[in-house]
Amino acid sequence: MDKFLTRKNLVGAGFALGAVLLSFLLFNTPVFETTLGTDIFAILERKGYDVLMQVRGSRRPSNDVILVRLDEYTVDKLGWPISHDQYGAVIALLSTYGAKAVALDLGIGQARSEQDSIQNDLMVQYLANAHNVFNSILPFIPEATVGKTDVDSTQAAVVGKFGLRSPGKNLFLRIPYFDEIPFPALAQVSTGLGHITVIPEDGVIRSIPLFIEYSGKLYPSMGFALALHALKIGPGQISFSPNDLGVMVKAGSLEFQAGHLGEVRINYVGKDSMIPSVSFFDILNAASNKDERFFAQFKNKVCIIGPTTRSIGDFYATPVSASSPGYVTHANFYDTVMTGNFIDRADAILQFVILLILTLAIGIVAQLSQTRIGVGVSLGILAVYLLFAYFSFASGNTWFNIVEPMFATFICFGSTVAYRAATEGKQKKVITNMFERYVDKTVVQN
Repeated sequence: MDKFLTRKNLVGAGFALGAVLLSFLLFNTPVFETTLGTDIFAILERKGYDVLMQVRGSRRPSNDVILVRLDEYTVDKLGWPISHDQYGAVIALLSTYGAKAVALDLGIGQARSEQDSIQNDLMVQYLANAHNVFNSILPFIPEATVGKTDVDSTQAAVVGKFGLRSPGKNLFLRIPYFDEIPFPALAQVSTGLGHITVIPEDGVIRSIPLFIEYSGKLYPSMGFALALHALKIGPGQISFSPNDLGVMVKAGSLEFQAGHLGEVRINYVGKDSMIPSVSFFDILNAASNKDERFFAQFKNKVCIIGPTTRSIGDFYATPVSASSPGYVTHANFYDTVMTGNFIDRADAILQFVILLILTLAIGIVAQLSQTRIGVGVSLGILAVYLLFAYFSFASGNTWFNIVEPMFATFICFGSTVAYRAATEGKQKKVITNMFERYVDKTVVQN
């Protein structure tokens, strides 16, 4: 014990504790957000999360999603906007050929002209016999929290039957109204509705609001609505348990953690190309050619129709793509739920203990060993931790911080080595001066 409590060990431990406290202050408190308006260290840690997902690469998907592209080819052939009856025709075709569910990641609102009204009527006629159609709702997200009374009650009559009764504990984002909902007749022939809101963190979509609360009811994200349908989970099988991390969600056999705003991380399957897709126009063309073989691919699949052209679609950065169409995000969240690959944040206390042990070890190594050896040993210690963090993420879907430990250990090592160089230089000068009193100066220097 006495050997361990040497001056050098205590100095190394002191620098380690200082580095831990500094990193904790920077990474876990809003000090920078309060002073600068942006939390640069939290952003860096989220970038570390992106790196983990990129290095992990693709994971095994559920293989029951097909994306239907409203692409340049389709727009060239059909023009824009595409008439609503054509949406109805395609959705009806997919349903007829055995699709498990068909979702439209696009708002279809009230008619604005007589022509729109005719198209809407035709769309409803096409969908009248389909029993697996999901339409989109577009919530208005206010900057501040709104109360229960701040709602547009006229919309509730249209969407109300699709909502799940809210537990009334402010567990999810609450909105005053929807920017757009399906027109009433379309809502009537819909199996369900899903919101298509995504909220970027520093410009990147890493999570999605599981539910949006409106007029005392909860409306699921499109991906979650489709998963509940595929898993045959009804409203009575869904419950919520608030906790320190946000809310624990139970839905049938599923149990997973949502954040303080009801957000759930998306475990992307990999690059966008991992999810198969077909062009919207190719479906119409296959129907005119009676191509049964083409339509066989949709049997028991969930189909999500969405825009992929820059002029009409929403594109977002994700951890695995610099620019991805919005409907890919909903497909990935559906797959996350279906495969049970929810990503959990590692326990905060455990992460702090690991950070403390790592930094203490490196502080002592930097103080006791030669700089060259210290660098090698410290990098080895850090490499072991990074491998641990990687395999925890890749195999266990558990996210351990990687930027904060790197920051703390580099600060600790650098400050310890700097202190050691300064004190050893001072000691050397003292010894040199002492010898010069008794020995010729040139001999001392030699």
